Amino acid sequence: MKINKELKERLRKLAILDGRNLSNLIQKVLSDYAAQKEGELRSPRSPSPP
Repeated sequence: MKINKELKERLRKLAILDGRNLSNLIQKVLSDYAAQKEGELRSPRSPSPP
């Protein structure tokens, strides 16, 4: 996976603050994103306002 150098360094620093390594942080973020999107697909959509 290609990641911009500046973004990669920012993510690496955030991962360390969270007690993770970069790979683990990316896995966590993607897992949370997938769970959120799957939940949105399962939940009934509210009708559009008139």
